[in-house]
Amino acid sequence: MIRLQYALGAVAFALLLWQGIVWITGVPPFILPSPMRVAPAAIKNRLLIAENAIVTATEVFLGLIIGTVFGAITAVQLASSARLHRLVMPLLIFTQAVPVFALAPILTLWFGYGIASKVVMAVLIIYFPVTSAFYDGLTRVPAEVLDMAKTMGGTKRQIMRRIKIPHALRTLVPVCLMAVSQTAKIARFLKQPLITSIRKKRESYPA
Repeated sequence: MIRLQYALGAVAFALLLWQGIVWITGVPPFILPSPMRVAPAAIKNRLLIAENAIVTATEVFLGLIIGTVFGAITAVQLASSARLHRLVMPLLIFTQAVPVFALAPILTLWFGYGIASKVVMAVLIIYFPVTSAFYDGLTRVPAEVLDMAKTMGGTKRQIMRRIKIPHALRTLVPVCLMAVSQTAKIARFLKQPLITSIRKKRESYPA
């Protein structure tokens, strides 16, 4: 109950601060509308907002599931083979040098303007963090636990399935929360006028 009161107080303070900044600076509404303008507009367009929120949530959810599954599988393979880790991990790190926002228009041209391009982008955002975090969790199991498992006759597959994977699962929660936030931003970006301009240019090209 106390936490709820703190949360409500923080929200109220943020709204008052927002409204105060608008009053003091006199910033135009098209740059920073006040809460008194946003609230009526949100109520008026609640059906449109809800419809788009469902679409975005679907894109994020599908990307989260696919990216997490592929990332976890990759991490298990990397943790099982030192040679594969030396070969693949540098390539994965190198791919992170490419800005995510730079790929968004390209993926839109490749996969179209529907849900596919957003899901692919979500998978790309989620895949590497999950792979890195899950691999880190798999390789940070306490040595005494692994020694005990080997002493009791546990095979590599059994140790991976019953000890390492459960130990690494806790690393997925913060990574997935971060990835969901980033994916939602990208999904919003893909709905911006930039993509509309790309569509017009593409349609203007001869077949």
